[in-house]
Amino acid sequence: MDSILDMSTHGEDLVIKQTSRAIKSRKKNRLLKSRNTTEGIVQLQRILQNYTDNDQIVIKRSPKSKSNTRLFKSGRRSSYIGVSKNGDVWQALIMIDSKKTYIGSYHSEEEAAMAYDFFSIVLKQFAAKTNFDYTLPLIKKMVQNYYDNEHEFIPASCL
Repeated sequence: MDSILDMSTHGEDLVIKQTSRAIKSRKKNRLLKSRNTTEGIVQLQRILQNYTDNDQIVIKRSPKSKSNTRLFKSGRRSSYIGVSKNGDVWQALIMIDSKKTYIGSYHSEEEAAMAYDFFSIVLKQFAAKTNFDYTLPLIKKMVQNYYDNEHEFIPASCL
């Protein structure tokens, strides 16, 4: 008897019980889709169609606020907006409708920062606070990445 499957849900987590450990998989896509991301992608595409492709920087990075820094920095903090360390992985969170929304967990801090930036751009278009500078072709590539991966953004292919 290798595994016992118990498909019970606890809040937003789906727990699959096995004899040795529990595997959790968050339903992040449902959360993000339910909080204006679909409408934001459509609006962003309409805006992008009005611009010509050039390598001029369209969105400039915003530095992370220094007011929250402490004398002794914990290992969980990131130098990027919306990114923190959770165990061995970096997670990205964004505020949508005054609620923290989980974007995903990533192997590198930069991937998590780019995922945060993508959803920030989707929700706030050119008024977004981002971790990196973005050109028009890169933003279009990010939107295409989102559609190519069945409505999931994978930052590793854009780095």
